[in-house]
Amino acid sequence: RPDRDYRPGDRQITRCNAAPTGASLIMSLRGGGSAAQALARTGKVIGSINFAGFILTLITKRHYHVDLLGAGSFVASAAATFLAATPTVRCAPRQAIATVTVAVWGVRLSVYLFQRVLRKGHDSRLDLQLSTWSGASQFWALSYLWGQLTIIASTLAVDLASSRGGPPLGM
Repeated sequence: RPDRDYRPGDRQITRCNAAPTGASLIMSLRGGGSAAQALARTGKVIGSINFAGFILTLITKRHYHVDLLGAGSFVASAAATFLAATPTVRCAPRQAIATVTVAVWGVRLSVYLFQRVLRKGHDSRLDLQLSTWSGASQFWALSYLWGQLTIIASTLAVDLASSRGGPPLGM
């Protein structure tokens, strides 16, 4: 039974095949398909921003930028994935809502934490960690890994819908 009206030439989507299965996700990842490319794209975006943060930390010996760049990398990654999606997916409510939600959360968190560090003058929790090259590299490497881990769901929700070539997941 179709979930929507079917017109000749349209791809018919039913309740049984509307969402990607675990097997389709694994096949997409193994074959270097769209999901693997999307995860690589988020890795490049988050990695570039975290690397810039690492360099700023080494040069300035300060950490005003840590929260702004760390949480801001989620916004940039979500936006990059959404903009790389097909036009059908960019117009889909569920994928747009997921992207906007990630963006609003990332902006809100980074602005709040940045304002907090500006008011206090510094973040004493990070003084020892970011004072050495090894500490800064560990901090930014963990920030990168955490960013990649937490953005996976949003990335795959947008990208898997795009890679299927048909109507997006959900609505």
